[in-house]
Amino acid sequence: LLFWWDSFVMLVVIYNCITLSYFIGFNPDFTSHGAYILFDNLINLIYVIDIIQSFITTYLDENGDEITSYKLIAIQYLKGRFFIDVVSTIPWNYFGGSDILPVLGLLKLTRLGRISIIISRLSI
Repeated sequence: LLFWWDSFVMLVVIYNCITLSYFIGFNPDFTSHGAYILFDNLINLIYVIDIIQSFITTYLDENGDEITSYKLIAIQYLKGRFFIDVVSTIPWNYFGGSDILPVLGLLKLTRLGRISIIISRLSI
């Protein structure tokens, strides 16, 4: 099941990076339509679920032993990518009033780092 979830998240990350570049470059009008907003919120929900899932996914320590303790998994995730994942999941485009806020959407590109984690986990 983790394989399929990781594969799905990897496709969502690739989609998100391509569309984000397009939206920032061309600022299309359809981004304010209900269907786009619904889809964008669905993408954000997928990332929230992925953050939650990261708190329960085992990992290998430096000795190659699988760590299954939820406490140790949570500590490892909080020390690692947690902050990046949360900041990149915030829908900055919904906070109006500043020219800098749409640029904060570029933080979503940090999700590209998630692909290398998924690939390394898939090759184990």
